[in-house]
Amino acid sequence: MPATVPCPTCKTPTKVPAGAEPGTTVACPSCDEQFVPKHLKTKSKAGTSNLDDDGESSDARNAEAEAGPREREDGYGKDLRKRKRRRGRESESRSNQVERSFSSLLGWIGVSIFVVFILVGMLLTSLRTQVPTAGLSCLGIVVIPLVVAAWLGRLLEHR
Repeated sequence: MPATVPCPTCKTPTKVPAGAEPGTTVACPSCDEQFVPKHLKTKSKAGTSNLDDDGESSDARNAEAEAGPREREDGYGKDLRKRKRRRGRESESRSNQVERSFSSLLGWIGVSIFVVFILVGMLLTSLRTQVPTAGLSCLGIVVIPLVVAAWLGRLLEHR
């Protein structure tokens, strides 16, 4: 009868095949973690285990690094690290889309504010003929928002 051992990652009971030799790795059915059960760990000459913290020997790790990307024994799925990397790229692209939409929204808001200030400036320019100081206030109303909009545009570009 095969023995069961808890997975070191998720604590799910994992079956160890009958007749398993020391150093045999076992795959957890729920999290796909590959580990060597404690009772199957090999001892080196000094009496210490030649396995790393995660249950893999350094020789096995070197051979695996030379062999290329790791796949499950049944051929299903890719390396977990690749999936995490791909998931990270997807979230980056989503954040870039949000940033682009936010920037375009700010652009449209800036254009509409600019048009409003131009219209107010034109109104004040027409009043200048009636009020002599209206030209100076018109200049302030048009130029100051332009400077602020240019500054905000530069600030958002470097963000």
